[in-house]
Amino acid sequence: MPGINEMHVDVFSPSFLGGDMVSGNVIIQLGEEFPAVNDLVIVLSGAERVMFQEKQSQSQSSSTSEGDDPGPIKTQQIKNTLFSNRKMLMEIHGPMSAGRYIIPFMIPLPPNLPCTCKFNGGDWKIGTGFKAMVSFKVKAILAGISPQLAGGASLRSATLQIRPTTTTAPKIALLQHRVRLVVNEHLDRVKMINTCTSTRPFHKGELSMTASLDNHTYFPGERILVKLNVNSSVTKPTSSINVHVDHTLDMCVGDGAMAHTKQLRTKVAGGIQHHPPFEPCYLGTRYIPFSLPTTLQPSTKSKHIKSSYELIVELEVPGNSIPIAFTLLAPHFMFGRPSIPMQQALSSLGNQSGLAVSPVSTGVTQAPSTPIPPEIRERPSWQPDSQATGCNQCGLHFSVLTRKHHCRHCAMIFCNKCAARKTPIANLKYTNAVRVCDTCFPAAQRGGVKRSFEVLQHL
Repeated sequence: MPGINEMHVDVFSPSFLGGDMVSGNVIIQLGEEFPAVNDLVIVLSGAERVMFQEKQSQSQSSSTSEGDDPGPIKTQQIKNTLFSNRKMLMEIHGPMSAGRYIIPFMIPLPPNLPCTCKFNGGDWKIGTGFKAMVSFKVKAILAGISPQLAGGASLRSATLQIRPTTTTAPKIALLQHRVRLVVNEHLDRVKMINTCTSTRPFHKGELSMTASLDNHTYFPGERILVKLNVNSSVTKPTSSINVHVDHTLDMCVGDGAMAHTKQLRTKVAGGIQHHPPFEPCYLGTRYIPFSLPTTLQPSTKSKHIKSSYELIVELEVPGNSIPIAFTLLAPHFMFGRPSIPMQQALSSLGNQSGLAVSPVSTGVTQAPSTPIPPEIRERPSWQPDSQATGCNQCGLHFSVLTRKHHCRHCAMIFCNKCAARKTPIANLKYTNAVRVCDTCFPAAQRGGVKRSFEVLQHL
């Protein structure tokens, strides 16, 4: 009984950048003589594919009666080859004897490539289906003649394809194997901003918020830590702090005026996260975490596909909203510093997607997340109105005619007579004259007493 002929491509690295050298071995195991007719070649290629459904408008389709389907569903699709590099690895001058052959290879990737990615979703039954992917593969090919053997037997191989030519000519046998590669974009091509400030004036006072990120590149499963510096002279409390990450997928089929486009904007898993609000006249720093899902697809940009992420931080004030937005980079988790064990990821992807799996056990994991720093308040806590039934200095009982007033220096509640004077308080960052009580007025005139309170955050 004839032996089995097999070919396997082993790639040394699990992920690459544009311009990197892809290296590995082509391993050929021949259980019997292989009548090769062509040289052994290696092909490195990349491609993008876009497919999405769209419903034609009434003007594009024939009129329909009431209750009928509003119009036909058309599928737009395109497949674009990014590059294809072919290299001869070994000259073949005749049949190859049974045995084991290990042929090393090195072949370069073009620079500035998009990232390996795959997006799909929607419902193809109702016309909302879509699929977009960028893929890279390396493939080894060895062609031979497969003559019909005695008794009807022929060459056998797990990676062999028989292609008939004519009824009289011998059949062409292809011994081949391919693996998919993970390729990442060069992150240094994009200049990122990780600090933004927004100021909103109000009827009395203003609120200024500066948000900064601990990074601008995040991997699946990692935690984003937003540092918020808030300076408010507004006597209204904020209602909430909302944080969410939006993903935008832009797909395009065609060029110019004939192009068909589709944009999908969704919130990543976790939705909108709500955090405790700031009290009135708040001055301080708070850290807001947001955990990214482990299933996060990478951000990338090619000719027909664009995947991008945006972090939105909103400070909600009654009747108003102060948003700040950051663009995030999300590389593939197999590049740089993985957020889950590398070997587990490689095995999973290798089994599901045919990706190249390097036979090494790295066990590399992301360093544990650092503890969230405590909140720092630079002004005393605002005394709630419900806790004061009378002036903290003279004891006058509050009523509809006797209003409550907060001293901006000590944040306690007083009547109008005991907190009638106003002055800037430089050390508490009140640049305009604000109301202070009689007791605090001398110190406030000298710039005020600077305070700092640490508050542990329970999230």
